[in-house]
Amino acid sequence: MTYKSWYGRCISSSRKLYIVCSNNDLKNQEQKMKKFIIGAATAFLMASGSANAAFVMYMDDSSTTGIDRIVQDDTLAGVLTSIGLTTSGDAATGAGVVMYTGAFGSFNVNVTTGVSKPVLGATGTLLDLNSVNVSGGSGTLTIGLTDTDFLRGGAGFLNFQIGGTTDGTISAEAYMDAANTEFGTGILLGSMDASGSAFAYTSAGTTVDTTNPYSLTLIASVTHTGGGQITSFDANVVPEPSMIALMSLGFIGLGVAARRKQSK
Repeated sequence: MTYKSWYGRCISSSRKLYIVCSNNDLKNQEQKMKKFIIGAATAFLMASGSANAAFVMYMDDSSTTGIDRIVQDDTLAGVLTSIGLTTSGDAATGAGVVMYTGAFGSFNVNVTTGVSKPVLGATGTLLDLNSVNVSGGSGTLTIGLTDTDFLRGGAGFLNFQIGGTTDGTISAEAYMDAANTEFGTGILLGSMDASGSAFAYTSAGTTVDTTNPYSLTLIASVTHTGGGQITSFDANVVPEPSMIALMSLGFIGLGVAARRKQSK
């Protein structure tokens, strides 16, 4: 049974229960039922392991309570994720692109887009996060993007790259998680900090040798000290061939060159 059909049955059951409730008990029954549905759904997702594996993005202003915006690929508001219920529908259509545009907290402009598979390859190892943020006052905004079930089929490098401009400060990091969990932080691929100008960063590369599915996560925090400040950036995780593979290609090239020289 899929999560959506299971969740739909819970909602259907809850509606039948409301019919037999008295008006005085309706609000209490509704609150209890909501708690039951969320608790049962969480237990179901935890028990089913990969059932909650999804392409998810969040935006959180530190001055507000809770996570301000949670968006999941190709879903509407009210869908349960590993970090809570989605608060907004995905503004992008089609699998592999998740988008939010709007205002919240100290930021009156936020346009954020995440891109993953299958847009960037069927099970490829690319994850991209692009964001433009304008503040109405001082504040800190944290943006997270995660996707699961990446496959690379053997040894290689994963690199974290980011570039952009900021009127404030920005910090960012990228993770690979062999447990294949949403927002998993098993292996740090790279991290950076920048302030007050254009910036660019590329990590040294992290060796990854697995044929099992894994997750990738990008997290960036933007801090502005006043209104009218803007930060825009593009961050991604990209694959590189392993050093062993590069050396092997180099040796093959030397061998071909030597044979050509001998044949002359």
